[in-house]
Amino acid sequence: MLDKKIYFDGLGEVSFRKTARSRNIRIRISERISVTLPVYCRYGDAAMFVKENMDRILKARQKYLEKTANAARSTPEMRIPDEWGLSSQEKAELLKPAPDKEILRRIARKTLVPRLAALSGMHPAFKYRSVRIKDNKSNWGSCSAKKNINLNMNLVRLPGHLADFVMLHELSHLAYMNHGEQFHALLDSLTAGKEKQLAKELRKYSWMLRVNRA
Repeated sequence: MLDKKIYFDGLGEVSFRKTARSRNIRIRISERISVTLPVYCRYGDAAMFVKENMDRILKARQKYLEKTANAARSTPEMRIPDEWGLSSQEKAELLKPAPDKEILRRIARKTLVPRLAALSGMHPAFKYRSVRIKDNKSNWGSCSAKKNINLNMNLVRLPGHLADFVMLHELSHLAYMNHGEQFHALLDSLTAGKEKQLAKELRKYSWMLRVNRA
């Protein structure tokens, strides 16, 4: 991958990245603007593409910022679970809008891994091969066909019952590798009939995933 940064009036510094997978020029809009382009494409051509689409980019970024601001206003109060057994310094780090990722990963590893192991005792099918703590950009966790579980390190910043809900969701995939009726029936039974309620509550914390995007 090759990177270059170019300054544009009205946009500020825009990052350009060449990738082998890119087949055309694509613009990603958030607080910062980034552009991916094919390795054979010239940076000058990509910069011209940005200039030609300046009005559309500015409108899209304004819409993104307004949406983010509205989400922040409706963000629920954060409370770090006492059961994590964290120090006051660790709790203070987790309560930051964008915690240090290395500290966050370390705290998540020491709390989520044993909690997942404890929850796995709720069903005989919950036998996983490995668990990894990751900085996922779009989901709270995943379970592979090889029975490897990935957990988002931001789970440690959620209320305890929601972190448990996510982990039970991924554990339930060990029994049903889909989102069919049997999967939902199992997850609903494990959450005392509150699967839909918990899923709705979890969506209120989706801003954590957006904040930590690179």
